Order: sequence, then C-alpha cells, then structure tokens
Amino acid sequence: MMAFEQPEEVFERHGAIVICAHIPGVRKESIYVGVRGNRLTVEGERLMAADMILPQGFVNESCYRSFRKVFFIPDSARKRRIRARLKGDIIRIEIPHNR
Repeated sequence: MMAFEQPEEVFERHGAIVICAHIPGVRKESIYVGVRGNRLTVEGERLMAADMILPQGFVNESCYRSFRKVFFIPDSARKRRIRARLKGDIIRIEIPHNR
C-alpha cells in the first residue's frame, strides 16, 4: 500500500477531542472512519493522475494512493456519538468524552 502524508491537528474543544486532517483529492465515498476498542481509524484513497508526452505519443497514467492513520482515544470517549465531516480537503472528527 502506497501512502501519502496528511498533516493533522488534535485539540480539545467544548468537551470533545477534535481531529482535523488535510486530505487533498480524496472523495467522501473513499473515506472510512471507524472505531474498534480504543482505536479510531481514518483511511481512504485518492486517484493520482499524470499526463505525459513521450516520443511514442501521449500517455495518461493513473494510480491510487492510500492512507491510514490510527488514533488512540480515551476510555471516556462516547464512541456512539463520534461525528466526522469532510469540508473541502479537511476532515474534522469530533469525539465527545466524559471528563
């Protein structure tokens, strides 16, 4: 699996842990967000395309690039209330928790 790095920001706001990640070129249908135990997984793929002009002619090459990121969440996380939103190239995941 090939990967591309997506920088993320993690902070706390209004009783929730918030994760924001920049994932350019990824469609909503290609993203999976899931929780198993105390692990929150964000994964997906994006289509990378390149056009090349060679002496033999024009070539269009495409391939998929995958990413997978795992975050450990606290026992106090309210897992059934986790919400994720994609706005433009930014995914925002809110993890409510009890203090």
